[in-house]
Amino acid sequence: MPLGVPHGTVDETVLCDKYKIPRGTMIIVLHWTINRDPKLWTNPEDFYPERFLNSDKTEVVIPPHFMPFQVHLF
Repeated sequence: MPLGVPHGTVDETVLCDKYKIPRGTMIIVLHWTINRDPKLWTNPEDFYPERFLNSDKTEVVIPPHFMPFQVHLF
C-alpha cells in the first residue's frame, strides 16, 4: 500500500519551517513518493536490494530516509 496510516495534528504545526498545518488536520503520507525520491536514492525505480548493504557487503545499513511502513515526522 503506497499510503501511510492516517495521522492527525493535535496542535498547529509548522513543517520544514515552511508549511503551516492547522490543528485537527488529517495527514496521510505518500510512501511511494518518499521511497522513490531521486534526491535521496540512486536509481529509485530499480530493484536493487544491495543498496542496503555497506561497502564490503557484510552488513545491512538502513538509511534514515527509508520509511517502509510508518513515518515519524518529529
